[in-house]
Parts: sequence; C-alpha cells; structure tokens
Amino acid sequence: EIEQASEADEIIQAVRQGLEKDVWSEDTSSFKTFSTELCFADKILLRGTRIVIPNLLRERTLHLAHEGHPGMTIMKQRLRAKVWWPKLDQQVENYVKKCKGCMMVSIPSAPEPMIRRELPSAPWQHVAIDFLGPLPSGHSLLVVVDYFSRYIEVEIMKKIDSTETIKRLNPIFARFGLPLSITADNGPQFSSDEFKVYCNHLRIQQLKEHHQKCFCHTIFVIDFHLFMNQKLQTKKYQTVIKFQKKKANYTQINAGTLNVTL
Repeated sequence: EIEQASEADEIIQAVRQGLEKDVWSEDTSSFKTFSTELCFADKILLRGTRIVIPNLLRERTLHLAHEGHPGMTIMKQRLRAKVWWPKLDQQVENYVKKCKGCMMVSIPSAPEPMIRRELPSAPWQHVAIDFLGPLPSGHSLLVVVDYFSRYIEVEIMKKIDSTETIKRLNPIFARFGLPLSITADNGPQFSSDEFKVYCNHLRIQQLKEHHQKCFCHTIFVIDFHLFMNQKLQTKKYQTVIKFQKKKANYTQINAGTLNVTL
C-alpha cells in the first residue's frame, strides 16, 4: 500500500528526480535539505531507516499513532522511530489539539496572571473590598483598601450579608467620602440586587474582579501594612533607646560637673 501511494505521490516522484538528476522543484525544497539522508528502497522513499509516508497515508498514520490517546510527546516518539515527512511535529500537535478526548483529560491551562492596576491620581477614588475569614472565633473581616495610598479599613463582622455590609460601609464613606468605584469579587454580598441598588444610589461604579485576584491583593496589602507597622515599631524602639542613652550621658555629665564643683 505504501509502495502504491508513493508511486502515485507527485512530490515523492519529484524527490526521486531530484536525487537522480539533482533537479529540485519548489515543492521539494523541504526534502532537499535532507538530500544526503534520503534514498529509495525500490518504490519507497526513506530518510535513513525511516519510511517517508506519502501524503495520502499521513492522516491514517496519525490516527494509528494516536490510538489510546497517548499524548503529544509519546505520539511524536512513536512516529519519529519509524516514519518521517516534512512538518511532522506540527501536524502531530494540531491533531492532538483537535482531539476532544485529549482535551478532556489534558492538564488545565495555567491561571490568568494578575494584572497590575493603574495607580489612581488621588486617595479614595478607587477602593477594593473583600472578606477574610471566617476566623476561629466565627467572625469575618470586611477589608476596604484604597488603591492609591494602600490605606485599609477593617470591620469585624459576625453576619456578612449585603445589609450588614452596607451598614458597615456607611460610616467609612462618611469619614472619607464616596469613592468613584468599588472593586469586589462575585461574592453574594457584592452581587446581590441590594448592593447594586446601594452603589447606583451613591453613583459608585461597581467593578467585578476574579476572586483570587481580589483576595490576593487584599492579603498583599495586609502583609504590607503588617510589615510597615513592624518597621515603625522598630524605629520607635530605636528612638526610645537613643533617648535613654542621651539621657544617661547627660546625667553622667551633670554628675561629673557637680563633683568637680564640690
């Protein structure tokens, strides 16, 4: 069957002419690169010890190599050991990508990378809100983050429905003003009709963001503030130590002066 298909394949016959008479057409340019490895065994074209499959049998060859859905890598290994034709690897990749069975059992694609948000021009224009918890005590933390200053407001809540969330946001907005937008995930507190009406009434644009992105951003901000608080505490401690040292030196100097006077 391979002999018959090879004899009827115009490209393979043109390769024969190229090998015998050193006349290569444009259609055989991909074969000319490997001309030193090509030869004919009767009517079958070989590249080394591998059979060059004629175009008519290539789809069938791919189907046979794909039996059992071995995956792209193993399928390439199977074919490379026995056969060859130009752009073999590319055709294997396209074949596997179109296979519904392989798509169902394949490794899920990597999650979308986090997109850095553009810094607002002033504080409290754009804020993000999210819940952390529940904590061991059963409480949850409503965290409101200002995108500009990274300032956070935290409310400890036992009940985290839309009504209670709005109730806790009101005093925060009373102190700092209304933001232009609120970014939140698709939690039921933020996707409810009650919260949508609340934002529309205050003319606050409600933006949706993937849960992990919003949550991770909140965690980052909290970690950042914990780090800064630790730094500030360290600076305060160092300032107190310096003050105590200066005070001790001042006392020693005064005591020495007093002794000299006496």
